[in-house]
Amino acid sequence: MYTVPAIEQHIQERSQTVLRQISPDTPVDIYSLADCYALDIITFLVLGPHHSTQSVENVCLERQIVMDLKHLQFVGPLRLHCPILFDYVSKLLDTLSPGLAYLRAEDRLASWCQQRISATMKDPDFDNSRSLLQHILANLQNVRPKQSTDHLYVAAEILDNINAAEATVAVTATYLVWRLTEHPEWQQKIRKELNELAVQENGLV
Repeated sequence: MYTVPAIEQHIQERSQTVLRQISPDTPVDIYSLADCYALDIITFLVLGPHHSTQSVENVCLERQIVMDLKHLQFVGPLRLHCPILFDYVSKLLDTLSPGLAYLRAEDRLASWCQQRISATMKDPDFDNSRSLLQHILANLQNVRPKQSTDHLYVAAEILDNINAAEATVAVTATYLVWRLTEHPEWQQKIRKELNELAVQENGLV
């Protein structure tokens, strides 16, 4: 897997990209921004640097999917208690109204994930990617060298990691920012602690 410096470098780069999207005196959708940030980080870890997303700064399919996943949360109780009905209704409404495409967001994410995994595995440099996907496939080959790879299992593992990390980081970061806006004195304490840390060669602490 990745070394700590490689992970830290990517997180720092994505964090600086997030900051460049924020302008003074301009409203910011923190949840959406944190969602894209989380997606970019987890896809870097699971797919490798050449196949990760850059949804923080780019208007892209991946950004639209995470935005649709956010809207999908509003109908969460219906999906949970009536999954068969929801599946039928969401398919019907998706064909009738493009504005309701978010109802199929989870299916679109799963489809995107499978396509991205396939493209990643075809990369000539895949064996050197040190990604979670490469790690899982290498372990499966070691444990079951004579058996064919269960691609559905691999895709499910990658999708689970993306889903878990994207949602968790987005909600946690949004809650943290909200709490800090409620307590300016906490912001001052954090600034004080950060100013006391040694500055690295790249200007970061």
